Amino acid sequence: MQNFPIDCAWAMLCKQSIINQETGNISLIEVLEEITVPHRTDEKAPFIFFDFDLVVYWRKQTSSVEKDEYIFKLKIVSPSQELLLEGERTIDFAEESRVFTVIEFAGFPVPEPGVYEFHIQLPNDDGTQWEDVELVQLQVYYDELELAGN
Repeated sequence: MQNFPIDCAWAMLCKQSIINQETGNISLIEVLEEITVPHRTDEKAPFIFFDFDLVVYWRKQTSSVEKDEYIFKLKIVSPSQELLLEGERTIDFAEESRVFTVIEFAGFPVPEPGVYEFHIQLPNDDGTQWEDVELVQLQVYYDELELAGN
């Protein structure tokens, strides 16, 4: 594994996050490890509307005198290893050596029950490949009552 100038200390899914503007600390409300969603059979079946945050805590290495901005990638992968969502975000260390990145979701594709993986990645030295620095898992169940009613 490569040594990066920044460190992903942890990442978590939660219903809501609140950053204290005075202290810079963060409160995570209802940390998510599993959810139950309605089983839909219409054309919108793969997508659920569900508000949640992915919070990533980054630290800049003390020996790092490099740049203040870094890019990371988030990939969401289904239980059957299908890539569902992918995107890049900037981490700005201009004012602090530690940064919370909060990605707010209004929902995401759920084509099947099982364990969904949120891959947090940084680019290698030459920027040609991305390497996982953190993996967050979310167990998704279909509502059995909804299934029985269909």
